[in-house]
Amino acid sequence: MQSIDYFSARITGGNIPSTLDYLKSVHEKYDAVTPFEYHFLDQQLENFYQADQRMIRLFGIATMLAVFSACLGLFGLAAFTAELVAIAVIVAAPLAYWAVNKWLEGFAYSISIDPGTFILAGLLAMAIAWLTVSFQAIRAAIANPVNSLRYE
Repeated sequence: MQSIDYFSARITGGNIPSTLDYLKSVHEKYDAVTPFEYHFLDQQLENFYQADQRMIRLFGIATMLAVFSACLGLFGLAAFTAELVAIAVIVAAPLAYWAVNKWLEGFAYSISIDPGTFILAGLLAMAIAWLTVSFQAIRAAIANPVNSLRYE
């Protein structure tokens, strides 16, 4: 003997309780063991839609967390690069000042070196480092990930 797992019936909107009673009697006639359960199609579709909406929200949150994490990584990379450039400027500025002064002493008409020159050079080096890191980050962001994964 075969059992019916489920069946669908199209009913009109009028007198739903009596229609359900009739369907229950037909079900009990052919399958008295399994309890009669019913669902309306619009309610089932709404349940599916709500489950999809929850999944979309979860994926959205996960995506935002991933983007936030990537931005933190880029910020860390930029800060690390800026730190290296700042250390290089701090170490190189006094040495360059000393070397330029020694070089200029050999001229009959020498000029004095202004510390603003080294500050400008340091800011220029920081700007170049910032532009380089930004360019690489933008290039990595717009690149096709398939090309990167192909060679990994």
